[in-house]
Amino acid sequence: MVSQEIIMIYAATKTGVIGNSATNSMPWPRLKKDMQFFKETTMGGTIILGRKTFESIGKVLPGRENIVITRQEKNRATYLAFAGCKVANSLGEALAMSTKDKVFIIGGAEIYKLAMSCVRKIYQTTIKQDYSGDIYIEPLSSYWLATTLYEDDQLLIEELNKV
Repeated sequence: MVSQEIIMIYAATKTGVIGNSATNSMPWPRLKKDMQFFKETTMGGTIILGRKTFESIGKVLPGRENIVITRQEKNRATYLAFAGCKVANSLGEALAMSTKDKVFIIGGAEIYKLAMSCVRKIYQTTIKQDYSGDIYIEPLSSYWLATTLYEDDQLLIEELNKV
């Protein structure tokens, strides 16, 4: 097994909204800088994501090892049909399947909650405009040191390290 750095990466509004279940998507329009940061940061690593997040993306993200977590047996064959996609039943199984030293937890809310105890670094994009949604990231404890990586009038990208 490879020595792994497990990193959480997400975008959320100031109130913690990360998604809208009615549309199975993020409630804000695509923000070029956030998408560029996500791609550059995760490229070459493993991304671990839940079934709903995978379905919202609709494809394997190239240049990364993609592992989808699902408990639904009927989905396994469907996801395995995507070239370059691995399927796991649990976070532990997904981490064990990873062959990369950097593992990025990319969503959704249930997967973030499961991974929080093993994460020491988070890349957090805060969307400055408020958008409504019904899927939230759980509030972080106060044990994180934030460093600003980028900021403009639309968003703030920070690296948070557990202290």
